[in-house]
Amino acid sequence: MRGFATYSDWAPDWSPAEDLDAQQRAGWARSLAQPDRWTAVVEAHSRIAAVCSFGPAMTAPAGEGEPIPGMAHVGAVFVDREWWGRGIARALLLAATEEIAARGFQRARLIVPEGHERARRLYARNGWQTVGPWHDERLQLPLLELRLPLGRR
Repeated sequence: MRGFATYSDWAPDWSPAEDLDAQQRAGWARSLAQPDRWTAVVEAHSRIAAVCSFGPAMTAPAGEGEPIPGMAHVGAVFVDREWWGRGIARALLLAATEEIAARGFQRARLIVPEGHERARRLYARNGWQTVGPWHDERLQLPLLELRLPLGRR
């Protein structure tokens, strides 16, 4: 949830829905319990400094619906503000995409808020391409879907 708190940096008028915290925590609990989920956590000074996670992409938001064959969904790339600018997000994203390819996925997607320029630049530098808008009521922000073709490496 500390990652969402940084959204006020680039969306000063945004405030999370009252139940977003509870929704996100419940969603993460379900997601992290899935046996096909991959998650990397970086700890520093006895607290979480960064996290990156992916699983199979589903046909509906919030990990619901049916799996999309050959596609992984990166559900989180968050780095605590104290650790920004040190290459942690890039390293986690690289580790995730290598594991996505190793698991046989041909492509990956992630969702990013349209106004989060810092994140969008990171993804663009690493080959992710915007394919269009994404609709998810929970964040109440304009979102974009980005994809990364993996092919054979």
